[in-house]
Amino acid sequence: MANTRGATRRARTDERLAEAVSALLREHGYAGLTIERVAAASGTAKTTIYRRWASKAEMVFALVVHRADQAPPIDTGSLVGDVQAIAERAVAVVAGDPGRDVLPGLLADMAGDAGLAARLRDAFVGAARDDIAAILDRAHDRGELSEEADADGFHAALLGIPYAHVHLLANDATGHLSERLAEQLFRLLPLAG
Repeated sequence: MANTRGATRRARTDERLAEAVSALLREHGYAGLTIERVAAASGTAKTTIYRRWASKAEMVFALVVHRADQAPPIDTGSLVGDVQAIAERAVAVVAGDPGRDVLPGLLADMAGDAGLAARLRDAFVGAARDDIAAILDRAHDRGELSEEADADGFHAALLGIPYAHVHLLANDATGHLSERLAEQLFRLLPLAG
């Protein structure tokens, strides 16, 4: 019973924090977001926030960019469906709110802090890579791939193509980006027959 209450309390705290972070990001942008502002807006003690995350970047990544409770693993039953679904998810994260505004600042923070970069890779990137590997392994097991696929290359393209499109090329027309991304991802895969 105590574990259930603790989990429920944590979920409510996470929701308050996520709402506060999202609102503050809209109001102040990533650079203007501070843990102090989040604590005040959410009614959560700074010490509670710092116990969970060592930095603003980790908090933002966990609460608004890569929320585990909002992104169940993809398994549509086919490689085509899985690639289309993961492409849509990647475009939503990179090109949608708040990713469009947050990711450049997060990546800058990671570039300047090797420890932060390692923690984010361990906590989030590794889990996403495991999900990709599972998709590709299932496709191989179903005979949709002629050989094992390069999960790391797939992951890099999955994130890199929409990031370059939105942030480097400054192209705001993202209407068909997920379809074009899926096409590029299929080109990377050793499709069977």
